Amino acid sequence: MSEPTLSALPGSLDAHFPVLLLPVSVQVKFVHTPATDTRPEVRELLVRIYPDQLGVSTHEPGLTSAEKAAGERYWALAPQPDAAAFKHDLDHWRALVAGFGAPRAQWILRQTVPAALAGQVPSLPAVPLTAADSNWSRPAEARGLPDHFSVLLYTRAADGSQVAEGPVKQLFYPAGSGRSYNAQTVPHPTTEFLRLSKTVDGRALPNRDRLPVGLDPAAIPDADGIGGVDAGNRWTVDFAEAEAQGMAVRVDLSGLGPAEYAQGFARLVVLGVRTEAGSGQPTGHTALQELLSELYYTSGVQLVPQGTPTNNTESAASGYNS
Repeated sequence: MSEPTLSALPGSLDAHFPVLLLPVSVQVKFVHTPATDTRPEVRELLVRIYPDQLGVSTHEPGLTSAEKAAGERYWALAPQPDAAAFKHDLDHWRALVAGFGAPRAQWILRQTVPAALAGQVPSLPAVPLTAADSNWSRPAEARGLPDHFSVLLYTRAADGSQVAEGPVKQLFYPAGSGRSYNAQTVPHPTTEFLRLSKTVDGRALPNRDRLPVGLDPAAIPDADGIGGVDAGNRWTVDFAEAEAQGMAVRVDLSGLGPAEYAQGFARLVVLGVRTEAGSGQPTGHTALQELLSELYYTSGVQLVPQGTPTNNTESAASGYNS
């Protein structure tokens, strides 16, 4: 039996493939440029995409001299662990956490564990110990980005014939009931009451494995004098550069009439999938493993219990920073 092939179209993914979708932040703006003597009228929807915190790594693999000394001091002062059941020395561990935080303290200990104890410490990092002059040597980088992003625009079903057949339609408009569809009675329409009216693919992401989102401490300042911006992360403030990086999509709406343009869309979805690894690039699961590992040793990462609120309400607080 041959292996199924993953479609390049995000809207037609094969259920044979597990797909993990990381959240992104989306900004949109309708732009109307009136016609002139030399240029026709243009109606556009500009869509910008920013990686969420979960997809951004600020991990510093190298240890500063202070971190290296603290790790070596811990191992020198801590009682030798029982070979049958490895245990940390709690007092010295608390001191290390007070100085560097729990996630970073774990990285420091795992990078400085004595060779005699290496076999007793599980899941040691494969990254060799390196020295760092400071605790900020590279920009924050987005990881695990897709091949490209697609923008999917939905409008409300205009009449009952456009509502998707299925249990939802049968529940609301059972056959023979004589009940007619009215879009105004569905204030928050689900997919069954929406129609995909337009799909636009953005450009391929040239830096999908490591896209700078923060300032590089070694970079030359922006030529325009914009604070916090250099050549690597200029896409975060420059739409044309964001388009070139595949992090912005320009949707041409010039074919819509004035009424349709003013009506807008009922839903906008931004979706992207990584289909395969390029030459010398990590596979999707390897890139995800590296990202989660770096998050774990930087700010910590955990699976959120089912039922954790995603929004603050009057009765419950959200699972902040989860």
